[in-house]
Amino acid sequence: MPKPKTIKHVALLFAMQDEALPLIRRLELADKGYLSPPMPMRWYDGAVGRLRVDVIVMGADRRFGIDCIGTQPAAVATQLVLDKLDPDLLINAGTCGGFIKRGGTIGKVYLTGGPFYFHDRRIPLPPFEKYADGGWQLCDVEEWCGALGLEQGAVSSGNSLDMNDDDASRIEAVATVAKDMEAAAIAWVADQHDKPLCAVKAVTDLVDGEHPTHEEFERHLHTASDALSDTLVQFLNHLNEPTP
Repeated sequence: MPKPKTIKHVALLFAMQDEALPLIRRLELADKGYLSPPMPMRWYDGAVGRLRVDVIVMGADRRFGIDCIGTQPAAVATQLVLDKLDPDLLINAGTCGGFIKRGGTIGKVYLTGGPFYFHDRRIPLPPFEKYADGGWQLCDVEEWCGALGLEQGAVSSGNSLDMNDDDASRIEAVATVAKDMEAAAIAWVADQHDKPLCAVKAVTDLVDGEHPTHEEFERHLHTASDALSDTLVQFLNHLNEPTP
């Protein structure tokens, strides 16, 4: 899918408040409250030059009081964003697991338009196998990656921070560069609307490294979120530039 020719309005979807806060503060975005009560998603808006910028954070779970990570809140938030805001471009921004074997390092940032896969949906019925895997390609990011010096590649999503052997096999089969918990769910909704989507993902942990995922994630979340914010500011400034 080609990138949109004219981009005047972007919406960024974050799972966690800590991932989004550096950008919200840097852009001095206004807190608009809840996007669509009673759902927990928080809405911030502002501008980068001529570019309207909306940031949506999944919010806090009403029962457990923690960030609404995972595919269900991501899908619901995407539908609400498209219904209420209808941006020209969706950006799934956040952190991810990276892979040493594919050049991943802590704090490295990827910009990709897909493909977006699921790695933990196992439906061994022939008509449903490809549906379960996904594999959406929703935006051409080649020019953006070249301008910003970023790499792209496959993103694979699942609802667990760790992974079992079958997850690992599926992740390896598509040469995943970023393992997360939201992008493929957002991609499914975006695809139903023919809406361009790209993901900007900063590495918090190395999936094929020697340290436990949860320990690296907690240790590097703020470092990765700062790197993410730096890249997003550059990206938004680039999108704000006049199209030749």
